[in-house]
Amino acid sequence: MDWWRDTFPPESFWHKSIFDPTIFWVMLTAVATVALVLVGYFQLAELIRTRKSEFIEKLHEDFSTPEERSVFSLIARGRLRFRDTRSFDVITQETDVIEEIEIEVEIEGERIRASEVTRLILNPLEYLAYMERSKTVILEQVVFLFGPTIRTVGGNEEIWKFINRLRMETVNPALFSQFERLYAKVQKFQLRSR
Repeated sequence: MDWWRDTFPPESFWHKSIFDPTIFWVMLTAVATVALVLVGYFQLAELIRTRKSEFIEKLHEDFSTPEERSVFSLIARGRLRFRDTRSFDVITQETDVIEEIEIEVEIEGERIRASEVTRLILNPLEYLAYMERSKTVILEQVVFLFGPTIRTVGGNEEIWKFINRLRMETVNPALFSQFERLYAKVQKFQLRSR
């Protein structure tokens, strides 16, 4: 016990802190508060991750309407040719017949309105890119659920012709820039994960 008195004399801070009940309980309350704040932080972080997952899964379901699937099918098969800022030509091959899924979008003759491509494909992908940039959704989940769509649309030369023409005509070089940034990010992510 002499060691204790020599190390922590009765007038020292540590001696008073441990043996004075008012100081002891205040210190214990402070430590418990810090512990509870840390537990709450980690539980809320997990809840936020869960909500982000639910949100992006709902967005994926909303993106998979028959209209969107039909336009995406045309893009994926390389059957759209940029005509002007108002329309795309739908290319039919001799051995290829337009499937029923592709009929669900209004195709005027052998053309599809550019506004339909923008409304159904480009605008949702631009919105998704904006949400990823603002950290509303997580890149890994975006790549998992939308990666093939982003790579297909972003890799389509006719879509970029359309976007570049729109940028020139509207004098807005930032048009669909979020999607362009996300496309590059998805490409890098794919290369890293190989």
